[in-house]
Amino acid sequence: MLEWLFGSRRKLLEQPTTVEEQILLDQSLWQAHYLSKEDRQKLIRWCRVFCAEKNWEGCNG
Repeated sequence: MLEWLFGSRRKLLEQPTTVEEQILLDQSLWQAHYLSKEDRQKLIRWCRVFCAEKNWEGCNG
């Protein structure tokens, strides 16, 4: 029933993390170097899902 939601989420989670995403994580979150490689990749993938499912709206600025 919700295949449209979970199907797109699955596609986002299956994509490999890029070097650019890893650099962005290192620059944005100083605690990231404490995470294992697997946890860093998991965090990047879930941030990717969050950004894709978030409704972004401007505020006149």
